[in-house]
Amino acid sequence: MVGRSARERDREEFEALTREHLSRLYAFALRLTGARAGAEDLVQETYLKAYQAFHHFIRGRDARPWLMKILLNTYREQMRRELRAPDRFQPGDLEALLYARGQMRASQAVSMGPEARAVEGSFSEEVHAALTDLSPEFRSIVLLADLEGCSYREIADILECPLGTVMSRLARGRKLLRELLRDYARKHGLIEG
Repeated sequence: MVGRSARERDREEFEALTREHLSRLYAFALRLTGARAGAEDLVQETYLKAYQAFHHFIRGRDARPWLMKILLNTYREQMRRELRAPDRFQPGDLEALLYARGQMRASQAVSMGPEARAVEGSFSEEVHAALTDLSPEFRSIVLLADLEGCSYREIADILECPLGTVMSRLARGRKLLRELLRDYARKHGLIEG
């Protein structure tokens, strides 16, 4: 048998290091984008970029923060592209768009796999809406810390910002989230008043 090429060995090593993180990447992407198709595209683009940059990965380190960093940078690039894109909708299209999104959500639930349904259904509508209402700078830090379990240092590395910035944005993001959820908590008897 002929030996494997260096490229084949790199591909196998890349897959072995990253495969276990795909479901977490998808869950995180779904929380960022709020849409199944957008999350799938984001993870696919992230995985491709990670493979292309694998020679920069420092062996022996945890691949999850490295992948999260690539995912967040890819998400930011997508957001910048969308902001630069010309408006595609006319003023009267808003109702049709909202209606279509409501119809899509119901039909998507049928075609989703069990993992995607679990991620999609893990929060109530109110909590999902509150997370979506957070600005991206706060949402990404809250998601990384509270849902992904990343340490402050990992978040600082992923976002390429000082540790103090992570701590202050996380505190501010959590406070904003609490404020957004206060009415929901009162309604469900979680807090008094």
